[in-house]
Amino acid sequence: MDLRSGLPFWPMKDGLIRTYNPLDADLDVDLCVIGGGITGAFLARAAVLSGQSCAVLDRRNIAHGSTAASTALLQYEIDQHLTDLSDQIGEGNALLAYRSTRDVLTRIEAICRDVGHSDFEWKDSVYFASDSKDVQPLRAEFELRRRHGFDIEMLERDDLRKRFDFETECAILSRAAQIDAYGLAHQLFADVAERGGRIHGRVQVDSIDERSYDVVIRTVRGRRIGCRKLVIACGYESLPFLKSPPRVDLNSTYAFVTEPLERWDGWSGREMLWESARPYSYARTTPDGRGILGGDDVPFRSPAARDALIPSRQARLESRWKELFPRIPLEVASTWTGTFAETRDALPFIGTPPDQPNLFFALCYGGNGIVFSAIAAEMLTAALRGESHPCQSIFRFGR
Repeated sequence: MDLRSGLPFWPMKDGLIRTYNPLDADLDVDLCVIGGGITGAFLARAAVLSGQSCAVLDRRNIAHGSTAASTALLQYEIDQHLTDLSDQIGEGNALLAYRSTRDVLTRIEAICRDVGHSDFEWKDSVYFASDSKDVQPLRAEFELRRRHGFDIEMLERDDLRKRFDFETECAILSRAAQIDAYGLAHQLFADVAERGGRIHGRVQVDSIDERSYDVVIRTVRGRRIGCRKLVIACGYESLPFLKSPPRVDLNSTYAFVTEPLERWDGWSGREMLWESARPYSYARTTPDGRGILGGDDVPFRSPAARDALIPSRQARLESRWKELFPRIPLEVASTWTGTFAETRDALPFIGTPPDQPNLFFALCYGGNGIVFSAIAAEMLTAALRGESHPCQSIFRFGR
């Protein structure tokens, strides 16, 4: 099925950066990655840097699935408050998750620098109370994070009035980043190819034979790929590869990008914005001076039902823009929608299932998918070395 529809901004901005041909011969490698998006890119680069021969397969053109539709906000905050996550999995485990996502941001910056991705940009992130009932939970969240050493600030109503036109009682100010996920994925894959990795688009997997000592993959075109370990990194399309798939919820999200803006009245700092309502709306800017607004998620039913909602969801998002930025004239350049998965604790499933020892899964679900992908690459590196990783217990299958 189609993972996204409409006109995502990044392929329009960057164009068709590079195409990778289908596999035209049998292949034997140390490691094969199914999934040619940003997650697969991080994982494949980690593999070749670890000295593994690697091949990447995707049923689409490379980076043309969910990655092309990502709004690419890199935040350490998980879609569950630290307070709520502590109630679910214990405060120690919740802190491990939050610190891991916070700390990996600087390592993503280093990776972007290594491959020449110039669109990485540190930004202030403002998480504001959507409603009066959200104020107390937001203050409790702030106090818990501050007590554990997170670099944050509480913005009160008067502080916020100096920055924005919309009214809210309080907000948490933290540090985040943003990228062009589509462009970065291509740069990572270019680096993988330069290091000897094989990358192939438009390859449909027909069967996977999980043996005790290796894995054999056969494609619809009759090609065979043998590998010691198979890495699955194709979003919620990974679920059919699992013998015991975890419970996830599928949702459709919507976003638009504006034409380049001449004025930023009421948003002069061009902060990343998101709110306490669930589902929440979020906003960011682009290096060429556009605004992006997304959210208004709905449960996924089918691609046709998702796509039919694009006009009405765009209208709702336009109304939300006018509430947030009443002095910034709005001219929408394009609108798109995508489907994503969420877990009950907002954490990913990363690692090797007990009943599939030769497969490594990176199910980087939720609003932190890119951040989780970078952690997944580090977990894969540890696994290839026969080492443990601090996050393997909290991201494990069967939890």
